[in-house]
Amino acid sequence: QVHPKGMYINVAGSSTTNAGLTSTVIKDQLTGEWTFDAGAIPLMHKGILAIDEISGLQDPQALQECLEQMTVTIIKATIQAKLLAETTILAACNPKTGRFDPFQNIYDQIDMPPQLVNRFDLIFPFKDIRNVEKDTIIAESILGRHTGKKKDKESKIDPELVKKWIIMGQKFKPTLPPEVAKYMKKRYVEIRNKKRDTTDQNDDAYQPVPITPRQLQAMIRCSQAYSKLKLQGKVSKERARFAVDLVIGSLELIGLDPETGEIDIQKIEGSLVASKREK
Repeated sequence: QVHPKGMYINVAGSSTTNAGLTSTVIKDQLTGEWTFDAGAIPLMHKGILAIDEISGLQDPQALQECLEQMTVTIIKATIQAKLLAETTILAACNPKTGRFDPFQNIYDQIDMPPQLVNRFDLIFPFKDIRNVEKDTIIAESILGRHTGKKKDKESKIDPELVKKWIIMGQKFKPTLPPEVAKYMKKRYVEIRNKKRDTTDQNDDAYQPVPITPRQLQAMIRCSQAYSKLKLQGKVSKERARFAVDLVIGSLELIGLDPETGEIDIQKIEGSLVASKREK
């Protein structure tokens, strides 16, 4: 609602298909010619697309090109085209059992292919945890809709102001100064090469790989997005530090090896973690 170019789609119980998100090729019944219609993702190029119940897609891997290459390729009949799809995708889905089990690893409860999950820059699980204060606020909000009671406090955030702020921020193309790039490189190398105690520390096969170049790219994108929010044309060291911590914080929520308590990217990629290989 506040983004100047945005769309919301709920996959569950709707007619949204993979083609509806990417592209559809249609044959004209009168002329016999083939044409294509752009789906929601290329239509929201340079905008944001919110996809609810994304795990309900018949073939969620069809989104892999969009997330990795930011393009949609069409090769069907006489149509050969490549559509730009620099679209920010905000996706949501429920855990496999409807709610997160605190006694199981978070990632194992996400009902999506590892290859697709790994393409998202940030992933955050929302747990249903009992809390008197928060539960009271939620209950009052729900009941207020039925009793006609007005909110005691109006929202302090003006939607129109947020929309104007986003439009202004999009005009900036933040760059990485040499000292900031050097800092991010140092953090990336340190995190990636952190060693843990194993039966054979010289055997790299037993060492977990916490992050890959894909996470470094996510850090860069997050630092640039934060700079746009601050209406700045250059990424500062402070914003770079925030972006690195944000990406690592997300990985700690879903990519921890339960036996070592450390991040292992193999967990997110659906492969055997280092502690299992060691055995």
